[in-house]
Amino acid sequence: MECLLKKYNVNHRVATPYHPQTSGQVEVCNSQIKQILEKTVNASRKDWSTKHEDALWAYRTTFKNPLAGESRILQLHELEEFQNIAYENPKIYKEKAQKWHD
Repeated sequence: MECLLKKYNVNHRVATPYHPQTSGQVEVCNSQIKQILEKTVNASRKDWSTKHEDALWAYRTTFKNPLAGESRILQLHELEEFQNIAYENPKIYKEKAQKWHD
């Protein structure tokens, strides 16, 4: 191999990719998913493949990871606005009806 590299003037350097921000995080995630699977899968582990998606869903929807939290809060704010509008509409109608009758 070295002869071939020298023949074509190729400088070969051995390097490994390293990302310090993620070192160890994958292992932590995998161990947590493994713990979920250990609790839900039978002792024979035959239904592991069917429970895998459920374990991933459970991991992604823990209290630490708000997936739909913001959209739910926005929905609640919209609902509150609709309630306020629904409360104001009868007041406006009563005022107009009272003015018309007077």
